[in-house]
Amino acid sequence: MKPYAPAVGFILFAAVSLAGAATYRVDVNGAGDFLSIQEGIDAAQSIGDTVLVAPGIYTGAGNREIDLQGKNLLLKSEGGAEVTIIDCEHAGRGFYFHSGEFWYTVVQGFTVTNGSRYEGGAVWIENSSPAIWDCVFDGNSASFGGAMHVGVGAAPNIENCIFRNNVAIDYGGAIYSYQGQPYVLESEFIDNEAGINGGAMSIKASSSVRLLYCDFEGNTAQDGGGIYVGMLGAPGGEGFIPTIISFCTFTENEATRGGALFSNSFALVSFAFCTVVRNTAYQGGGLYSHTDYAGFFDVQNCTIVWNSAHNGGGLCCAGDPDYNMTTVSTSIIAFSESGNALHRLGFTPITATFNVTFGNAGGDQVSGNNLVVDPLFCDGAGDDYNLCEDSMCRGNNNDWGILIGSHRQICGPCGTPVEHQTWGAIKGRYR
Repeated sequence: MKPYAPAVGFILFAAVSLAGAATYRVDVNGAGDFLSIQEGIDAAQSIGDTVLVAPGIYTGAGNREIDLQGKNLLLKSEGGAEVTIIDCEHAGRGFYFHSGEFWYTVVQGFTVTNGSRYEGGAVWIENSSPAIWDCVFDGNSASFGGAMHVGVGAAPNIENCIFRNNVAIDYGGAIYSYQGQPYVLESEFIDNEAGINGGAMSIKASSSVRLLYCDFEGNTAQDGGGIYVGMLGAPGGEGFIPTIISFCTFTENEATRGGALFSNSFALVSFAFCTVVRNTAYQGGGLYSHTDYAGFFDVQNCTIVWNSAHNGGGLCCAGDPDYNMTTVSTSIIAFSESGNALHRLGFTPITATFNVTFGNAGGDQVSGNNLVVDPLFCDGAGDDYNLCEDSMCRGNNNDWGILIGSHRQICGPCGTPVEHQTWGAIKGRYR
């Protein structure tokens, strides 16, 4: 586990290891105490009991719309998600959390597939905050939240999960958060799709989401191929926590606006130490910010490379110039296949400081305190965006004394170019 992760694991496992706690075994083949998962939960008591599920494919009544009933217990597979499958057969969702479950309620090691509901194809969570660990959500569908709906009063802990091939007709191919506060750590979002926005995640209505060390790959939507953030109303007042996206990777996501991420009106987004590579859009190949009302989009220490767009290969900014607060600092924006580094539509401002731009097909020049220089990656062609020893992105080498980009120095000197090179020559260096 990364050093930034909260120490919830010890607390949770301590809670479920109390003396005298019982274990109930579920086995679809008849070798356990119960045949269905819901029967095991019904029999268990709150605080400390374990419902252990044997490998197998679990279908039918008792194995969908599974209700934890507010019990603080551990529901765990014996063999892991690869061999313990909840198949909803397009007749409902897998789990329904609505009774005040907290992080002491743990669901661990299941695959949920073929879930289908209007909201939350595989999981619905409201007024509850369970822990969901080591699970796979594959091939589920809904109008809102193809795999998961995180609703009012919900703050689940989602860790080491895979969301793959889920589809939302409207919002959130994998997860739709509406006034929710999910914490998502070390999870993967692969090939999810939304018809309108948030190919992987759609974050709305004063939601405050934390995403750390997550990977977004091959997700698609009209707006925000990877993530869409739009509040649909004013943020939640004093003390409102912004959406925090840190140490994440966005690769080959696609949208009309915002290949990796779209930040819309009223959104409060902190986007830091992320790597945004080979994403595609008509506007904002990497990132797109549009604000006609209050809000901010703050990008810090990101590496944004090889993206493509008609406007803004790296980032495109639009909206009312009196309200848009988009800032980009200490970031690398380089080698856009099409589009310039940063693009403004109309008079919308972008505050850009202490950045390095280079080799963008549509142009590099950014006014203000920025550099146009090769960032010198250790192996850009091999997706190694760590810095060479002589990179100007290292604090030791630039006049600002600060790290630029999301990666540190890890290899020796690469030889800083002394003159400006053509785009073709630059591309050739990374093949």
